[in-house]
Amino acid sequence: MSDSGEAPPAGAAEQPHRVCWLGGYLGGVLITVGCTAVAAVMSIWFAPTNLAMVYLLGVVLAGARLDRRSSVVAAVLGTLAFDFFFIPPVYSFAISDTEYLLTAVVLLTVGLVISSLSASLRLQARVATDRERRTAALYAMTRELAVAASLEDIASCARAHVAHVFDARGTILLKGHDHTLHFLGGEPTGIASVDTAVADWVIAEKTITGFGTKTLPALDAIYLPLNATHGIVGVLIVHSENRAPLLVPEHRHFLEIFANQIAVAVEREQLRQQAHDSAFAAQDERLRSSLLSSISHDLRGPLAVIGGCAGNLLQGGSQLPEGPQRQMVEMINEESVRMTHVVNNLLDMTKLEAGPVRINLEWYPFEEILGAVLMRLKRQIGKRTVCIDIPRNLPMLHVDGVLFETVLINLLENAAKYTPPDTRIEVSACVQGGMLQVNVTDDGPGVLQGSEQLIFEKFYRVQAEGAVTGTGLGLAICKAIIEAHAGRIWVENRPAGGAIFSLALPVGPMPSAPPESRVA
Repeated sequence: MSDSGEAPPAGAAEQPHRVCWLGGYLGGVLITVGCTAVAAVMSIWFAPTNLAMVYLLGVVLAGARLDRRSSVVAAVLGTLAFDFFFIPPVYSFAISDTEYLLTAVVLLTVGLVISSLSASLRLQARVATDRERRTAALYAMTRELAVAASLEDIASCARAHVAHVFDARGTILLKGHDHTLHFLGGEPTGIASVDTAVADWVIAEKTITGFGTKTLPALDAIYLPLNATHGIVGVLIVHSENRAPLLVPEHRHFLEIFANQIAVAVEREQLRQQAHDSAFAAQDERLRSSLLSSISHDLRGPLAVIGGCAGNLLQGGSQLPEGPQRQMVEMINEESVRMTHVVNNLLDMTKLEAGPVRINLEWYPFEEILGAVLMRLKRQIGKRTVCIDIPRNLPMLHVDGVLFETVLINLLENAAKYTPPDTRIEVSACVQGGMLQVNVTDDGPGVLQGSEQLIFEKFYRVQAEGAVTGTGLGLAICKAIIEAHAGRIWVENRPAGGAIFSLALPVGPMPSAPPESRVA
């Protein structure tokens, strides 16, 4: 953190106060001189005791127009002048008559009381005026922040009102989604450099720091956290050449209120942008799901017809001898099967996203589901060796058999796509931490570093896929099905090469009499 800021010299801060004191004393002296002149003229017609009222009037005038020091000086000097010039013996501070002594004492007492009351009234009036001014400024800023249409407008409004009310320059550092700080409304100009390390500390500790505080008082600015409803959204940094107003506790509290209002406005705008983006994303997702569902339903019929016709031609071997024509029919049949699988994936994805997934939970032995899946994937697996490692005491799965079979089909088919024909695929299962974990390991190229989460997103395709075909929906379907079963799925690279796709499902209490297992 940078502590480059310096406190103002003591002499510079004390000089204005000294001038103010001298002015107050001088004002009291001048008022006393004026009252003495008026009393000297009036002494021709009035008794000395009546002249005391002139000095009381001077004390009231000093308290109303000047300050408390002036009224106190006017009260003391007026009493002395009244005694010296008008109470016999004149031109002497001696008092020959007790009546005049009482008059002088009363004059001094009443003068001091009036000076005190006048000063209190002036202070209350000043406080009320300042409070009204601050309230009006806060209302004006709140009103402008309420109609601000963007974060940049909020920054401009905040800077303008901080400059107007506190005679200071304000800068806002906004916290991003990645917890990095960036300037709101552009880089600050005309101010010292902003210490982002101090701003990070303010966000972490949620406390004010800078000059006038106990933390880093040597800084040349005040760092205030923008504390909103859901946490800290940024930092307000206030630079001021005249630090005296910001050192007053009441002004500091008012600055904190400004920061709170700015924080609420920033959070409101951020939430509005998030809601706007979410609404568009949801609309796009609904449109895409509707389009995919419509296309999938329209394709299922023609694909079924193409596949059925190709299958009938292949079954009639005598009518279609070996040769180029039979090879083309076999290719048509294989591609129709592949396209049917793609269409089924599209339909499954749209169903999973249409609403809460309805699962029909039953008890199944894992090895039976795996056996059925391997029978269906004979053609895709080809010459690859499938190694199975399942312990004898593995608990039964409480899953939707059809959906879980879909998960294994997609995982094994994905492993077969990205591995050479003569490699090995390993399927293992075990119980760890109260979860039944299934691993599908292959000897392929593995997954790209940093794409471990993206690989389960819809339509995500790895960059180094070569000629591998697919829509990028299989793993997304696996993730949706496993999460519907309150489980999780992830992938990691093997140190020796290849990838390990793992899924974990909660192990439920075994039934006392397990029903007969059923495999779709």
